[in-house]
Amino acid sequence: LKYAAMFVMLFTIGSGNVWGETVTYKQISTSAASVNSGTAPAGSSVSFNNTYTTKEQLTAGNQMELTLTSLGGISISNITLSMKSNKSSGAGKLSYSTDGGKTWTYLVGSSSQGTVFSDAAWNSSYSTSYVNVSKNVSLSNVTQLKIRIEATVKSLYCQSFTITYTAAFSTNSPTVAAASNSSVTATTATVSCSGGIT
Repeated sequence: LKYAAMFVMLFTIGSGNVWGETVTYKQISTSAASVNSGTAPAGSSVSFNNTYTTKEQLTAGNQMELTLTSLGGISISNITLSMKSNKSSGAGKLSYSTDGGKTWTYLVGSSSQGTVFSDAAWNSSYSTSYVNVSKNVSLSNVTQLKIRIEATVKSLYCQSFTITYTAAFSTNSPTVAAASNSSVTATTATVSCSGGIT
């Protein structure tokens, strides 16, 4: 069969796949963090600050904040923290901002009140071992992200922050190739899937 023009649609799924990339950031001091595992959004930067004297612990009235910038308009579907509490105490708030800290959305607690770690909003029980506190979100066109944990009752601990995201112009988008002759060559595409407190 001969066609004047033929369009062959090729879908390539690479590391920026439809299931989303994950990247985990870990504190290296009270004033710095770095990528611990996974792939960070291209060109992005990370900073961190904890108002308490140790990088992972929060006592009442203290907070820690992870800041990601130059994210390039990514979409974020999940935020997971590795956290723990004291044996029978620990309360606070979890929030995020995508506008540089002008407005905050609370995932746990509220602007005026903290929530105990034994509440289902956190972990359903106190824990002296690190557990994953996972929150699904639906954020699009994100260029910057702040994640803040505030303690209202000692102590809360966080040892890492993980986000699941897809890039704004990732390889999820189809590539269209034009063929002007009558022959079609089959193309084999290799599909790879990559993708994961206190």
